[in-house]
Amino acid sequence: MRATEHVRQLLSATLADMGIAWPEKTTIEPPRDKKFGDLATNVAMVAAKTTGTPPRELAERLRQALLAAESGLAEVSVAGPGFLNVTFAPAFWQRTVLDVLDQGSDYGRLSLGNGTKIQVEFVSANPTGPLHIGHGRGAAVGDSLARVLRAAGYDVETEYYINDAGRQMRILGQSILYRCRELLGVPVTEPEDYYRGDYVKDLARKLIDREGRQLLELPEAEAVDVCRLYGEKEILAGIKKDLEDFRVHHDVWFPESTLHATGAVDKTFAMLREKGLAYDQDGAFWFATTAFGDDKDRVLVKSSGDLTYFASDIAYHANKFQRGFDVVVDVWGADHHGYVPRMKACVAALGRDPEKSLAVVLVQLVNLLQGGEQIAMSTRAGKFETLADVVAEVGADAARFMFLSRKSDSHLDFDLLAVKENPWKIRSITCSMPTPGCSPCSPRRRNAGSSRRRPRRNCWPAWIRPRIWIS
Repeated sequence: MRATEHVRQLLSATLADMGIAWPEKTTIEPPRDKKFGDLATNVAMVAAKTTGTPPRELAERLRQALLAAESGLAEVSVAGPGFLNVTFAPAFWQRTVLDVLDQGSDYGRLSLGNGTKIQVEFVSANPTGPLHIGHGRGAAVGDSLARVLRAAGYDVETEYYINDAGRQMRILGQSILYRCRELLGVPVTEPEDYYRGDYVKDLARKLIDREGRQLLELPEAEAVDVCRLYGEKEILAGIKKDLEDFRVHHDVWFPESTLHATGAVDKTFAMLREKGLAYDQDGAFWFATTAFGDDKDRVLVKSSGDLTYFASDIAYHANKFQRGFDVVVDVWGADHHGYVPRMKACVAALGRDPEKSLAVVLVQLVNLLQGGEQIAMSTRAGKFETLADVVAEVGADAARFMFLSRKSDSHLDFDLLAVKENPWKIRSITCSMPTPGCSPCSPRRRNAGSSRRRPRRNCWPAWIRPRIWIS
């Protein structure tokens, strides 16, 4: 970037001295073959069309001017019909080291965003169980994106949307109550639909220690609420701890329940109805998303009176824009790809341009492997590898590196055994750039491949530590 801009400025100034305007179709890019130098440009060929000068003749004049400018260039040559090939002197690249030392942690920062307010919402897993490895990928993507945007000059706020309302939370409460009764020796029938993980049993034991048998004396609905609120609080505390250990930070934790408590959902419904974008049909309340290109209208309130997830999401995004964000970024699982058109319809209904005000980043599934064998994961069934376990096994650095090693919308195989047994596969890219005070690893130790001999934490170069990539 610095090299390209340097050449651009030199050429622009030289053309200005010749009375030639900067051609819009000028390209400056690395040549396909490195033997032609560091950068190549077509500026002479493009400019020649307006001046009537033969391209090679203009290229030669530019070549001489650039070399006379004491500009850090070692060589400038004319090739083909009028290309200019540029090779930088070693001193030019060495200057970069001085710039890095001089600017410190500010090196590479830009003012591109010009203070534009952006919200990045990511993870936002239901507080019904610990974060699993799939949530970890979304966490790594969202956190890294926020860091990059901040470094580019955007005013960024990160947020976790707490889905603390609705059916899933009721099931959590019922699951904990079921385990409480089971542990207290009360005859129970196993529910058809409940959370089966061992963590539910642990929550039940802790709740019994606090409440005792008096929990069983409460009316059913009240007992479920007690269990739900307790479970939510404990699970959410665990989620926050897991993300902290993963070096992921959220500025705001936004509970869905506040949208209902403040009447925001009802106000949003009224706004849609007033605009003629919502209607009643077959006992349900519908949002006319087809008016914005969706393939069918969407239900907001079912005939049973239950709200759909979409109902709260509209109110939530209205709240985001009311808080003054210019752009909102939603990081979702790839299984929500069909949700994108209706969310764009939602943003349009709120009076915003969805192409400018909404960005959705999709994160594909992670195939968790153990020695090449896939591990089945299901929070409801209690079969999953938690993010905390993965971080404890391979470390936050290695886990984040793995999650970010492929595009977020492509599938990712994460083999725990492979990473644990050969952490040097990940670390090897850093061995040539040790941190100050770090002794280079011997070939014998580097190739040991033992899961018990992982790199010391302070042995990782600073630039690969996620908290320092862009801090």
